[in-house]
Amino acid sequence: IKVVRQAVGEDLYITAGAGSNDTEHSVRMARSAQAAGADAILVVSPYYSRPSQEGMYQHFAKVAGQTDLPVMLYDIPGRTGVAIGDELLMRLAEIDNIVAVKDATGKVEVGARRIDETGLAFYSGDDGLNYSWLTHGAVGVISVVAHVAGASYRKMVQLVENGDYQGALQLSLKLEPLVKALMGGGQGAVMAKHALAEQKIIPTATLRLPLAPASEEEIAQLRAALERFELL
Repeated sequence: IKVVRQAVGEDLYITAGAGSNDTEHSVRMARSAQAAGADAILVVSPYYSRPSQEGMYQHFAKVAGQTDLPVMLYDIPGRTGVAIGDELLMRLAEIDNIVAVKDATGKVEVGARRIDETGLAFYSGDDGLNYSWLTHGAVGVISVVAHVAGASYRKMVQLVENGDYQGALQLSLKLEPLVKALMGGGQGAVMAKHALAEQKIIPTATLRLPLAPASEEEIAQLRAALERFELL
């Protein structure tokens, strides 16, 4: 986080991950992020242990209470095994520095209602649904594909903000092959690294196990999508 802050200066907003299935570890991460210069923290639901809704409340509340930074909740039940329920979200929304949600539930219609009920700022956590989320009240996206197409997603957000839904839809459709190439196999982190290596932004797509490199076929499909979008 310190290195990123030094690289981007003071003008860009840094949201740092502080998620763990160990509450005390998450607290330490939040405190460290604040000390290192982060502007906000992202706290994922505790994974693997599958806590109750009350356990999740106490986890999020304790982490939020140990930092002065704004807190964004990360709801991604497909990876954590637990979902943030309606009642839990309403309780969490009452904590002053819990201000936002990264929603990767795939339930846009539920999210639209939750935005209205809680007043929290919602961000799309699913690149295939970015357009849908933005047109249902989300304020932005937290994106894997934006590692290689950030300008396009910025434009999509601006188009929606300006009421040009058709223009945003056409951009979303144009991005679809790129989204499929990076996210289609569920290995977005792997494919994003390969994409950045193809673009010569990073020197290698080296990964830590258990993430394994993409196959030659997957890399060829990725390269074709990047070329189609004029990103190579």
